[in-house]
Parts: sequence; C-alpha cells; structure tokens
Amino acid sequence: MPPPDVPLMTAPPSLASLIGRLAARVGSLGAGPRAELRRLHPDASDRWRAETFYRLYAEVIAPEGAGGDLHERRWAILLAGLAALEHAPGSALGRVLAESGFAPARFTRLLDADDDHLPDQIRAVVSYLGSKGQTVNWTDVAHLLLDGDRDAVRRRIAATYYRFSKA
Repeated sequence: MPPPDVPLMTAPPSLASLIGRLAARVGSLGAGPRAELRRLHPDASDRWRAETFYRLYAEVIAPEGAGGDLHERRWAILLAGLAALEHAPGSALGRVLAESGFAPARFTRLLDADDDHLPDQIRAVVSYLGSKGQTVNWTDVAHLLLDGDRDAVRRRIAATYYRFSKA
C-alpha cells in the first residue's frame, strides 16, 4: 500500500503544461536538433528517422507508447512549429495574427482547413509570424490540431482574431 500522500493514479498533464514542457525542451536543444525538427514534415515516409522528434515524443508526449500514426503526425506539426517560433503563453493565436496584419482570407483558409490541409496552413502561419518576428501560444495551435471539438476551438480563435483585427 503506498503512503497516503502518494496518489494512486495521476491525471494526465493539461495540454498547456505539456506544451510548456515541450517548449522548454525544444528551447534547450542545440542548433542541429532544432533544425531537424524545423525540417520535419508530418507526412514524410521517413519521419521515423527524426531522432529528436521520437525522443521528445517518447519522453514527453506519449511515454506509455500510446498514439498511432495520426497522433504522431499532429505532434510532428507542433514540434516543427515550436522549433521555428518561440512559445509565448500570453500571445493568443488569434490576437497575434490580427495584430501582425495576417489577411482575413488567409485566416479563413487556416480555420477552414481539413486534416489534409491543416499542416500546410500551420506552416504558412509559422512562416508568416516568423517573418514578422512574432511569438505565439502554441497551446492554441495544439487545440486546433488535437481537440475533438474543433468547431469550438475555431470559434474561440476567430473571436479573438476579429476582436483585435484593425479592419
């Protein structure tokens, strides 16, 4: 019997805390492993060769081995983005995009993207924000990729974007 102060079961970490831990780990990587993550394409047939991705995936994201191909692909998108743009918990995705002048048509394409097109749209956002020297709350992007109720996530991001949009 464990001592009374040790929980019998631990709850999974919140998505925000998981993204925070990943951001810290990615931030501590050397230039080579970070570049490896930035180049990571979620649909590449040789994704399994990305040592840095699988090390982070196994140690932080899915230590029990759960996941599967779709799960890995979505996390590959997130880790590639984290390697390119700094995680800033106070920088909501919708607000950062609006304040940096991200075009409404491009914003609509991001939110309308299905599973096949979302990785390309996220890469476009990363490229755009990187060119503007912006940071973003990667937890918002993680919700967009991982949540079962994507419509609610899209509505929340859209509300923030239009609240801060200058148009």
